[in-house]
Amino acid sequence: EFDQQLRDWLTLAMVQGVGPILCRDLLERFGSAAEVLAAAPSELREVPRLGPKLARSIADATKTIDVDSELERCRGHQIGLISAVDSRFPEPLSQIHDPPAVLFSQGELLPQDRMAIAIVGTRHATHYGLKQTQRLAAGLARAGFTIVSGLARGIDTHAHEAALSVEGRTIAVLGSGLLSIYPPENAPLAKKITNSGALLTECTTLSKPSKGVFPRRNRIVSGLSLGVIVVEAGDRSGALISARLAMEQGRE
Repeated sequence: EFDQQLRDWLTLAMVQGVGPILCRDLLERFGSAAEVLAAAPSELREVPRLGPKLARSIADATKTIDVDSELERCRGHQIGLISAVDSRFPEPLSQIHDPPAVLFSQGELLPQDRMAIAIVGTRHATHYGLKQTQRLAAGLARAGFTIVSGLARGIDTHAHEAALSVEGRTIAVLGSGLLSIYPPENAPLAKKITNSGALLTECTTLSKPSKGVFPRRNRIVSGLSLGVIVVEAGDRSGALISARLAMEQGRE
């Protein structure tokens, strides 16, 4: 059962316009999600970059956000919720400058997932690229590393499949809700991952994929990982963004 603290975190995260950085700033100012939701608009306005319209939306959130329907979907589909103050929240991810306020999960995160390597790359991989992905992911999984990727077509798919093929662990970070698996043909793969790792996203259950979500997804991929291996990626690809984020966060 979801407790009141988690309900408060989810309510705050579901307010349109409250992203991870603003959520962090609000919590630094008020101390808890409950205190943020109880604050008057005038108090909320004391937080930098928070305008009057958004302040009113936050103040009204407990009356306007349908958090019960979202929680009911989570219960019905065995979707877990992990807030940023939960002991189960991945410690490496808590160290980035904009950690997600709430993670939606299916499957199980284990302490050994701290030893994680991300393998990401193009959706339009060459045969050589796919073979190298298979070799790297399987070898690392055999050595005890959890393979993190984004469930996308191409390199990501092969990284997850290679880890599973050697009975290793793998984590898929989605840019959509857990009831809107994308790409849809990877739904069977997603199901397998829940038995040998976890699916994670900060998107609400029914969220469809959108272009703006994937850069945010990439910071979670890199935040979970000791390092990022990029296999075949263009100069402006999300895979390279993940690698750059990892470097900025003190990883290689």
